[in-house]
Amino acid sequence: MAKTELIFLGTEACIPAPGNDTASYLVNGRILIDTGWHVTETLRRAGYAPSDVQALLFTHMHHDHMMALTAFLYERYCNNSAGKLEIFGPHTMPEAVANARRYIGKEIYWPDADEPQLRVLHGGEEAHICGCSVKTLESVHAVPGLCYRIDDEETGVSLGFPGDGIALPEFAGFFQGCDVLTHEYSHGAAKNPENSTKHSSIWDAARTAWQAQVGLLCPVHGKNQKECEEILKQHYAGVVHWPKPNDRFVFSAKEK
Repeated sequence: MAKTELIFLGTEACIPAPGNDTASYLVNGRILIDTGWHVTETLRRAGYAPSDVQALLFTHMHHDHMMALTAFLYERYCNNSAGKLEIFGPHTMPEAVANARRYIGKEIYWPDADEPQLRVLHGGEEAHICGCSVKTLESVHAVPGLCYRIDDEETGVSLGFPGDGIALPEFAGFFQGCDVLTHEYSHGAAKNPENSTKHSSIWDAARTAWQAQVGLLCPVHGKNQKECEEILKQHYAGVVHWPKPNDRFVFSAKEK
């Protein structure tokens, strides 16, 4: 029977604790979302190799979401698998990839190696990636970014990845009915924070999950977890899982 697999490679905010990484995910062993600080290590910890990844999706190009891009590309060039990779992201993605290539000396050490395919996405675009329909919504953050909804076409399972940013009214419709919603809570338990950094709180995560009627809310990329857990217990009736690194969910195909 067909299944959808979601692995939490990392769950933390900008500077991860030992044994963890910043928020990054692997879907069906082939779709990687953000690279964090240690993606070559976290992939192996999950039982995969960097060369298994066929598509890399960036939510945005902040340091903590792309720190390991250089190491990831280095390994792909070393084993001559970069040409089998597609990279998707906002319009700032190609420059980040070019900088990573320069940093590792691609033209010096692997001048004839195949290059990954780059595809810039804009909010509202849809792409067919590794058997999944991937829908996009432009995020509102300190840098350009994208939210992703990934619908596994074989199983009917839907996964939501808002990335970093302000919780938008559009989230309710965009993530409607998702089986899993990851949601950042960088502002922790603050209900109405000063928001020059354009992040979300646990209140935003709960509201989005409730309005979108998701199956499971997974708070990531946040602070003050214990206080936030108490808030959710008192004010959110839905199912919540606080993911740890290498947590994985496997969903069977839905009945049609």
